[in-house]
Amino acid sequence: WWIEVVPPPRVPPQVFLTQNPDAKTYDLNPRFGFDARHSGVGIKHFFCSIDGGKEEECASPKMYTLSPGAHEFSVRAVDNDGLT
Repeated sequence: WWIEVVPPPRVPPQVFLTQNPDAKTYDLNPRFGFDARHSGVGIKHFFCSIDGGKEEECASPKMYTLSPGAHEFSVRAVDNDGLT
């Protein structure tokens, strides 16, 4: 076998949506499903935010009750190595 001198670079998790409302919808209670690809160390937490508000720890699916108008959802993952 071969022992490497330098370990491979750690890669932050990549979040992707698995469920989201259409760009235009009448649904005032949209659900967002999400997951993350990571380097095998596992995901420790997800953090969600709506309309640029304060992030909160969340799980998939995340549902909101919203009023009509434009909205923006964001989600980020933190893996067990602390990469985000």
